Amino acid sequence: MERFGRVVEDAYAGSDAALGDLLAALPAETTVFVLSDHGMHAHNASSRFDVPVGGRLERESGGHEDGPPGIFVAAGPGIHAGGLPRPLEELVENDLPIVGHALDVTPTLLTLLGLPVGRDMDGVVLESLLEPRIKVTYVETHDTEDWLASRPSVTYETPGTEERLEQLRSLGYIGD
Repeated sequence: MERFGRVVEDAYAGSDAALGDLLAALPAETTVFVLSDHGMHAHNASSRFDVPVGGRLERESGGHEDGPPGIFVAAGPGIHAGGLPRPLEELVENDLPIVGHALDVTPTLLTLLGLPVGRDMDGVVLESLLEPRIKVTYVETHDTEDWLASRPSVTYETPGTEERLEQLRSLGYIGD
């Protein structure tokens, strides 16, 4: 705390201000989703966090290997007004329910846009968040032969691709 002070609280305040600016610029009838796919927490809490050596910290200060759930906030037309169990400033971690998975965002957005959800998609529509007037429709797949044929072929010749793949591997998002 002595070294980093209010850096976490200031980051939250900065994010909140940026979101407020964005919302103020949008029409009132805009539906907004705010989410992170996972939470983070401090690890190596008993270690000293040294200054960078060769551009890297000798010890990490946070991670998400076994982190808590992330955050998901939805508001606007089509979203059921849920309400909080107590005033915002009195909320504690267990006050907020786990409503779904990151994979549920796309099917839910498709539904809000009036588009069908592919039965072969990972994730489900978060129907408990939607107003009753919002109806879910389905198609077997969006991956029709025509659509698949229209996709550009993927090449790995783009500059920096190997670096990005290595970053994703080091973060555990893809395997070797």
